[in-house]
Amino acid sequence: MVIGAGHIGANAINVFIQNKFKIIVVDKHPHTLLGRLSKYIPSMSIAAGNLELIEFDENDAARSCGRVRELLSKTDIVICAAVRRQTLPKDVCPYIITSDDLQLMSPNSVMCDATACDKDLVESCVSSESLTHTYVENNVIHYNCDHIPALVPHTSTRILTSATFPYVEMLADGAEDAFAQSASLGGAVMCRGGVVTHEYCARKKGLDFMPLANTLSSVAIHTQLEGAAHA
Repeated sequence: MVIGAGHIGANAINVFIQNKFKIIVVDKHPHTLLGRLSKYIPSMSIAAGNLELIEFDENDAARSCGRVRELLSKTDIVICAAVRRQTLPKDVCPYIITSDDLQLMSPNSVMCDATACDKDLVESCVSSESLTHTYVENNVIHYNCDHIPALVPHTSTRILTSATFPYVEMLADGAEDAFAQSASLGGAVMCRGGVVTHEYCARKKGLDFMPLANTLSSVAIHTQLEGAAHA
C-alpha cells in the first residue's frame, strides 16, 4: 500500500510494479493518478490487474480511513508518502492509520513513513536520522529514516541538483524578481524580514504568520523611506 502518489509515492509504486507486486494506492485524486504515474513508470501496461486505486476523500475522512483499515489485513508493506495538509486538520482526522490498526497486519509486515514527519498520518511512525534504525510496534517492523535518498547519494544528488539549479539561477538575479517569476518558489519561502511566511509551518509551530507578498511590500516601502531619508 502506498499512501500519496507524489514524487516519493510514484517512485515507490514504480519499484513495486517492476517487481510484480500487487499495489493499493491511496490518493486524493485517483482520476488523475495514471497520468501522473506515467511520468515515472516506463510502461503502465505491466501494472494492469495489479493496481488498485482508493480515493481518500477529505470530506469524508472517517469513511476513507475505514477503507484503508479494511485493506490492512492483506497488506504486507505500507509506505506513507503523504504529509498532512491544511485541508485535513488533526481534529478531523487524527491519523489515517492508528497504532491499534497495526494489529490488523500480519506479524513482520513493514511500515515505512518516507516523509520525515513524526506521528503525522501514521500514529506509530517516528522519524530517525539513522539509515539502519528499525523498531517493532504491534509486531510490525517500522523504518522511518529522515533521508532515505542518502542510500543512493550519487543518484539523489544528481536528481536534486538538476531540479533545484533553475531556482538558484532565478534567485541570483534577485529574490523579489524570482518570487514574481515562480509561484512555486514563493510558496517555498519559510521566513523573510524576521517573520514566518509559510502558513502551515507557522501554525504547526504556534508562530505568527505573514503572507510573503506582505513582506515584499513592507521591504519595498522600507527601502523607499530609507532612500528619502538619505536624500
